[in-house]
Amino acid sequence: MKKGIIYCRVSTTEQAEEGMSLQSQERLCKDYASKNDIEVEKVFVERGESAKTVDRTELQKMMRFCKLNDKKYDALLIYKVDRLSRNSTDYGQLRIFFRSCGIEVISITEPFEDNPIGRFMENTMANIAQLDNEIRADRTKAGMVEALKQGRYIFKAPYGYKNIGGRGNSNIVPVKELKPKIRKVFQEISKGYKSQEEVRQYANKIGMKKKNGKKLSKSHFYKMLRNPVYKGYIDVPSMGLNLKGSFEPIVTPKLFNIVQLILDGKAKKLPIYKKINPDFPLRGVLRCAKCGNYLTSNWSQGKYKKYGYYRCTKCSGINLGKYDVEENFIEYLKEIKLKKDVGKLVKEAIILNWKNRTKEIQSKVNLLKKEKRTLRAKQDKVVEKNLNGIYNDKLSKRYIGDLEEKISKIDIELTRYSDPEKDEEKLIKFSVVLLKNMSKAWTKMDEFQQNKFEKFIFPQGLIYKNENFTTPTKPLSVELNEAFEVKNSMMVTPRGIEPLSPG
Repeated sequence: MKKGIIYCRVSTTEQAEEGMSLQSQERLCKDYASKNDIEVEKVFVERGESAKTVDRTELQKMMRFCKLNDKKYDALLIYKVDRLSRNSTDYGQLRIFFRSCGIEVISITEPFEDNPIGRFMENTMANIAQLDNEIRADRTKAGMVEALKQGRYIFKAPYGYKNIGGRGNSNIVPVKELKPKIRKVFQEISKGYKSQEEVRQYANKIGMKKKNGKKLSKSHFYKMLRNPVYKGYIDVPSMGLNLKGSFEPIVTPKLFNIVQLILDGKAKKLPIYKKINPDFPLRGVLRCAKCGNYLTSNWSQGKYKKYGYYRCTKCSGINLGKYDVEENFIEYLKEIKLKKDVGKLVKEAIILNWKNRTKEIQSKVNLLKKEKRTLRAKQDKVVEKNLNGIYNDKLSKRYIGDLEEKISKIDIELTRYSDPEKDEEKLIKFSVVLLKNMSKAWTKMDEFQQNKFEKFIFPQGLIYKNENFTTPTKPLSVELNEAFEVKNSMMVTPRGIEPLSPG
């Protein structure tokens, strides 16, 4: 009696879960073996794997089994040729492999005689299986393209989104608790002064983690920042698709494009922030009492804890304890606060300066918006030429991409200017309140706002010696207080007053 093995396969997970197709294949193969005096000793069952490739779990296991048991088995029973492979070349190579092990491949529903016509029919059935597979693939791709053109995202949802709907109406929606966090991450990158790694650490800190609770890896985080899905777009280069989706975006296209320019290094970063350290808020403001150079800062490891110092890199002996200096700085701000009766004068002066600044800002904004409209018009012309066959898709995409980059740079510039009229009342109120109680305001600011504030109030820096602060120029509030005491000061706008923005 001959010895044989059986190989059964289904192509989808759904069929594998139902199990009927697999059971039928195995039963019919065993019936065939019984009728043809073949003793079945081993059955290999492939659940839910495609026959497009030979890289299948059970197929590979069966091939290793046959190699280890060379010439011990006579027949491999399959329900149909396409169960073994849907690629004619792969099928031919598999048949040669099993023949080298002394095994004949037998399709129980497609009997082929061992003669030229039989072999021709076997090859024809393998080709038909491949043709059927390719037709299905084309139909599937066409269906996918149509779904994508409708704006539906039909792939596995990226981080921060989840898949919804069933066959024919699948799409994605943002995960409620992750949506604001992802938006914050893009906003942090867009500021231009934090590295990608710093923002990744920030993302982990605010709870952006994978489903398994692990932190976002560097590669995963970088891919997220580059994925146009977050601005509501679908980009599938292999299908030649780049279009707006019908799903909800998490960030605006404007914000997303700004982030891309920053990641590409094409957007200017703000050099001032390179010196800012949240641990040392007075760095870049404190000067050495001996040489006048700005002090640097660092932590020193003690026996039980770390100690912070502001130090001069040029002069020896200038080591100012971080906590003492910062506590005295807060007390110093309390002493130089704006007097109550100067508030009205400050408000009037700020209004005058603000109106002049508003005119300048509006003029710059108008020029930028005009340039942006011109670039949009050029994009429309490129699209029109593409539709008329003058520009091919590749050339059109490159032109549109170049124009989009220029538009994004303009958007970055526009973000530097807020709506002056909208912010005027809030800014004036904030400026006066801040100058009246600078110590309280300073303690509530983040490190970047503190740096702006210090540069504004002490443009020439501060010197700290013997627990006292001195400055080459008088603080703004002191000048205002003195100016108010001068008899004719009410008739003149104090020099140097500029509106102070909240950050």
